[in-house]
Amino acid sequence: MISCDECRQKIAAVFDNEAREGDQSLISVHIENCPECQEFRAEIVKIRQALVSAAVPAVSLELQYERMQGVGAAGKKNNQPAFRNIASYERMAVRFRRLAWAGGLAASFLIIVSWLACFMLAGRAHDLKQQLQIAQHDLDVVNVEKQLAEAKERQEKNTLALYLRMQELEERFDRGQSGRPVFSPADRNGL
Repeated sequence: MISCDECRQKIAAVFDNEAREGDQSLISVHIENCPECQEFRAEIVKIRQALVSAAVPAVSLELQYERMQGVGAAGKKNNQPAFRNIASYERMAVRFRRLAWAGGLAASFLIIVSWLACFMLAGRAHDLKQQLQIAQHDLDVVNVEKQLAEAKERQEKNTLALYLRMQELEERFDRGQSGRPVFSPADRNGL
């Protein structure tokens, strides 16, 4: 179960169209038992509806012109030319719209490029993670092979030591046997 802070962050992400898969189900499970988060969600819904239904105030062309004249009069004080007529204001408005459109297009381009870069870096990070896992596996295999080689070397040393010890014992036994007569099984039958 997620905390209230996490739930509120996920609710905001849902309304900003940034939610991940499964967030909606986590929110639903949490909201069933949490009246504070239910209230938070209801407030966000109200705010969203108010923003969507709000009317954009319209400003008449004459009022815009009058405001620009005021700016122009202030500009005269600063040795800047004032707007002479509505036609020059309209040309300025067209230029501003074009500039705003170009700025919006540039911003959209930057957002798309940033998104693509993030997408590509996420894929690259995934590839690097896989390569790291493969390298870790290879290192584990090398360590196991090294341990096996060391164990085999120890076993060979122990076997050689046992062989040498056995040979030494046989030589001692043979030296101890050299003064005694050797009896064959046929000699035993005759006794």
